[in-house]
Amino acid sequence: MKMLRNILVIGLLLIGQLALAQVRFTAKVNKNHVGRNEEFTLEFTVNAMARNFEAPDLSDFYVLRGPSRSQSTQIINFERSEQMSISYVLRPKTTGMLSIAAATIVVDGNEYRSQPLSIKISEESPRRDDPNDPYSIAAKSAFIKVITSKNTVYQGEPFVASYKLYFNADIGRFEVLDQPDFTGFYKNDIELKTIKQDQEMYKGERFNTGIIAQMVLIPQRSGSIRPGLVEIKLPTAVPTNRRDIFGRRMTQTVEQTSTDNFPGITVKALPEKGKPSNFNGAVGDYSLDVSLSREELTANESVTLSIKISGSGNIKLVEVEKPEIPAAFEAYDPKYSENIAVNGAGMRGSKSYEYLLIPRYGGTYKIPEIKFSFFNPRTERYETLTSPEREITVTGGKPMPGATGGIASGEKEDVNFIGKDILFIKTKSGSFKKQGESFINSPGFYASLGTIGATFVGMIGFFLFTSNRKVDVTHTRSLKASKQARKHLSAAKKQMDANNTEAFYLELSSALWGYFSDKFSIPQSKLSKELIYDTLLQKGIEKPTADHVNDIMNRAEMARFTASTGSTPNADYEETALLITKIDSQV
Repeated sequence: MKMLRNILVIGLLLIGQLALAQVRFTAKVNKNHVGRNEEFTLEFTVNAMARNFEAPDLSDFYVLRGPSRSQSTQIINFERSEQMSISYVLRPKTTGMLSIAAATIVVDGNEYRSQPLSIKISEESPRRDDPNDPYSIAAKSAFIKVITSKNTVYQGEPFVASYKLYFNADIGRFEVLDQPDFTGFYKNDIELKTIKQDQEMYKGERFNTGIIAQMVLIPQRSGSIRPGLVEIKLPTAVPTNRRDIFGRRMTQTVEQTSTDNFPGITVKALPEKGKPSNFNGAVGDYSLDVSLSREELTANESVTLSIKISGSGNIKLVEVEKPEIPAAFEAYDPKYSENIAVNGAGMRGSKSYEYLLIPRYGGTYKIPEIKFSFFNPRTERYETLTSPEREITVTGGKPMPGATGGIASGEKEDVNFIGKDILFIKTKSGSFKKQGESFINSPGFYASLGTIGATFVGMIGFFLFTSNRKVDVTHTRSLKASKQARKHLSAAKKQMDANNTEAFYLELSSALWGYFSDKFSIPQSKLSKELIYDTLLQKGIEKPTADHVNDIMNRAEMARFTASTGSTPNADYEETALLITKIDSQV
């Protein structure tokens, strides 16, 4: 009986060991129900050393970060266990029930599959009313609104659209992720050199505001048009319960996405009643100026006919009809110039056309009146501008045979020598060569061969020299990383002593970004906070230190953009110096 009991115990132990040795490859998400603008973490875990991981199709999601890999080893009661994790930070592209298929991985030559997952995506976060949810706090602290100067316009009438940011918390570097394709509109972006901050009351609460993008839109068809959704990535600082080494409350950056629907635009068709026959789509308020450089000249001299249209409206799309030129004149293609400003007030400026005319016959000729028609949205009427008829007297030439008027124009080169029909005859001979002479075997031939050979040897030497220098470039950059960072920190301290907060945080950011670019030999154009964080962990830096780096980079970035009154330059300077010293000693 006792022996049977021992056999059972040993069997159970063996079964337990087999269970422990069994490979488990699992998938999980940290949230099963999220809003369309929320991010969540997808993690795959295997309890063994594995290879050949193949992720499932994630095309229904934006991949914000990942794949990030981590592994750990444990020894308990002389038993060794391994664990490896691969994680992604995702944000859904649409709403509904979305599926995440199984991933695959290879352990000891055998392929394993994780279980598929389903996640519910709603338009708004299910935790939007939770006062303690970071995403709920972030969404109420910073958001985007689309503002238009007009919601009802005529076809062809410009209006201004602005993406306006509202925030009462520190924010990071935002990014426009998606916006309408503006089908049915002519679109002209407005260059914003700086973001001007202001304050505004919104739903009874005071917010800082700033226009981050602006454009002039001109509808090309009538009807009710809804351009679509504007979506921006908006990193927002949310307070946490943690404190830094100076006792200050730390924040976490929530990578929220803020959206707003473009307001619907009602576009009225232009009236048919009263439309002039020469109307070509000009909408706005314009003036017309037509002039001649002179009205009396001799044959084969030149005269310039200038036509200038000025005003506000859809002037970039406006064309002026070609003037009628008497057949006695050669008319060259016009010199075109424009001076148009596109800004928050709309579109305003001028277009000029200069026609170079050369009379070939004497006589008196008339240039007919020039008309320009446009629709004025302010008066809701068509208007026609007419220039007076112009007369030109040409002397010194024979009359035009059978002069009947008409238009003479064509594509000709610019006139450089008016009245000179014959070019000068060359009076010096060119270089000649005797018949039968050959360049081969001549002194020049051998001199050329020597030059080519010397050039080839020089190129090989230069290549070897530069190759040797490139071998050590990574090591050199790593060595100079700390030195360059100290220079920026020294400059930052000078700005701090001068109470120039914005310049201080600019130098502090330059110190951090430049340090990690040199230390890890990554071009700044490819560097990101996520890449810095992952690289620090890969280099063996402890997670709290990597978190501290991320936190101070966020604080510096936010202080630069928001001019936060809660910034503490002295403490941030000391923390940055300590962090660089600490990382430099470990990497």
